[in-house]
Amino acid sequence: KENRSKLDSKGTDVFTQNLSQGAFYFNFDNKPWNDLRVRQALSMALDRDGYLKVQDGTGKGNYFSFIPPGLAPFYLSPRDNKDKYGAAAKYWTRDVKAARDLLKAATGSDTLKFKLFCNVDRYGAEAQQAWELFAATLKDAGFEAELVFQEYGSYIQSTFLGKMPEGGCACGPLI
Repeated sequence: KENRSKLDSKGTDVFTQNLSQGAFYFNFDNKPWNDLRVRQALSMALDRDGYLKVQDGTGKGNYFSFIPPGLAPFYLSPRDNKDKYGAAAKYWTRDVKAARDLLKAATGSDTLKFKLFCNVDRYGAEAQQAWELFAATLKDAGFEAELVFQEYGSYIQSTFLGKMPEGGCACGPLI
């Protein structure tokens, strides 16, 4: 009773950013990911707002950048602070046409088929849903991702260390 009297009667709202978006990562020695335009096209193909609508019931989530939202106060939102991202801000905005144009300029093709390596036995159903959303929405811009789920130990000892087959890339909260 004594401690409860000291609490705010309106309650406290605590939001902890989850891993709902994660990130793509690459072995830059592998084609086509060694071409910056392909990576930029992939970024512009992502439907970050759509992922948040599906995976964040609180409506408080935000885009992952190199420093994720869970690391406040160091996080700077690419969505809410576009002016601070300068010319790179456009790569955080979904623009299917521009993504298709970049992909075509970089590869000479309208489509890119690739293997997307991920883990779900450690990261769970939320991560699997994120990777499936990534693969499904990237199709609009010509990316055709074949999801390859790896057992965690195998994933960490190979994919996470950049040991990916030519043409493949990966998703995960670890980058």
